[in-house]
Amino acid sequence: KTTLTYPKELFLQLQRFPESVKYYFAVSGLKTYAGIMVFWGKNTAIYWGAAITEEGKPLCANQYLLDYAIQESISNNILKFDLGASKGILSLSKFKESFGAKKLMYRSYVVKKL
Repeated sequence: KTTLTYPKELFLQLQRFPESVKYYFAVSGLKTYAGIMVFWGKNTAIYWGAAITEEGKPLCANQYLLDYAIQESISNNILKFDLGASKGILSLSKFKESFGAKKLMYRSYVVKKL
C-alpha cells in the first residue's frame, strides 16, 4: 500500500490551469468513493494520481474513472493516454495492462541544487 502526500499549495496552483488539469470523482449521494487526476495536453492525456476509499475498492471505482477518462480522451481525439510509470510494481503494471497499456521505456531526470 502506497500513500503519498502532496502539499495543498500544489493543488491550489493547479487550479490556475482548468483546461489542462481535470479531476474525476466516483460519487453516490454525499459519499465519494474515488478520485483521479489527469493532465491534458494538445495530443496527450497523462493519468497522474488517484485515491480510493476502502468502500470504493470492491466497486472498482478507480477502474470506472480511468475508463471514463480514457473514453473522454478518445472522444476528444487525444492521440496518447499515458498511464505513467509503474516503477517495477508488478500489480500496478498488470492494472495498467488491463486497460491495454503497453510498456514503454523513457528517461527521467533529477535536478539537484548545487
